[in-house]
Amino acid sequence: MKDRGLRPKKRFSQNFLRDQDTIRFIVEFFEPGEGDLVLEIGAGDGTITMPLWDRGCEVRAFELERSMIALLKQRLGGRDRFWIEEGDFLKVDLPSYLKEAGRFKRTFIVGNLPYAITTAILEKVLPEIGLTDGMLLMTQLEVAKRLTANPGDSDYARHSLMAQTYSEAELVRKVLNTCFIPPPRVASALVHFKKKTPVDIGNPKWFRVLTKAAFSQRRKKLANSMWAFFKPYMAREKVNAILAECEVDPEARAQTLPLDSFVRLAHAFQREMGGEFTPLSQQNGEEHAEE
Repeated sequence: MKDRGLRPKKRFSQNFLRDQDTIRFIVEFFEPGEGDLVLEIGAGDGTITMPLWDRGCEVRAFELERSMIALLKQRLGGRDRFWIEEGDFLKVDLPSYLKEAGRFKRTFIVGNLPYAITTAILEKVLPEIGLTDGMLLMTQLEVAKRLTANPGDSDYARHSLMAQTYSEAELVRKVLNTCFIPPPRVASALVHFKKKTPVDIGNPKWFRVLTKAAFSQRRKKLANSMWAFFKPYMAREKVNAILAECEVDPEARAQTLPLDSFVRLAHAFQREMGGEFTPLSQQNGEEHAEE
């Protein structure tokens, strides 16, 4: 990168992995080889891309930033089994893309996720994990702990429910900030997502609304946090009635409830509100506080 006058760009959350042990761990994790497909989110300068390609698998590298795309083309452009997918990964039609990958023996997703859009990427890839043979993603350590937490854990949050809905998630390696150039302010971690039979949460957008409401004031009792969110739409008595119908203790707090409780609540509130629902805060172009 120095030879080409390139520097990491803060607005793209570019922190390039340079620790060889961690790179080797990622590349070898799924033991990819001939006949396999690896989709890499945020290929950057090809630090993980090139050794993946060397193992004989086909690599599809998703990258948005132009100087990195140019660098990838210089290093790997024109080779068999390598493709650069230019543009915003969040705009990719991932289900169609993965269905076309059926001609490969196995398909994996790996990536060092930009911290600023980690949640958005997870919301995009997790529902499609059933079309893959697993994912290994780098996130902030704090997010990794949330993704792998269980009810009652201090880190249990909306991310935990997101992961549990579609996968079995395991924190497999912590990564110090000194492993990157430039070093981010926080530590990172690699999370392995294994596919499972997905949980029927109904409308995913509705489930997201419900869980955001529940964890928006995590120290409050669930009846109070639900009421604070749904106050413009229904009476407190109705909120309490829905909690009772779903056999959820109104005195409980969100971080103590298992996934199935949130699934029952999401279905019940969705029925009460008539299906499609856009909260007032989102109608005004604002996101409801997440956690």
